Amino acid sequence: MIKYTDKTKFTGVIVALVGLLLLTLPAFAQKNLEGAQKNYIVNINTPDGYARITILNNEPKIKVTDKAFYYWYAYGKMMSTMGGYDGHLLNGLYTCFNQCLTA
Repeated sequence: MIKYTDKTKFTGVIVALVGLLLLTLPAFAQKNLEGAQKNYIVNINTPDGYARITILNNEPKIKVTDKAFYYWYAYGKMMSTMGGYDGHLLNGLYTCFNQCLTA
């Protein structure tokens, strides 16, 4: 009969745990899930009403140029900058809604 030492049992447990970890690894490696929306609609409150914008869900693969303006959404605001952006790029409709002012 083969004698098992504590070191042999410990090694077997480690090998089993590493094997289980490797089996679950592909489940956490999915970056873009099927069925995920490409765009999202965001409403932004303004002093005069609100704006409804469409933003990209994922980071686009575009080459940023210094001479172009970029319109983007971050920190609850829509912004535009020349030569770069930080946040989600606008991609689609931009609609402003003004409140009716009554006297």
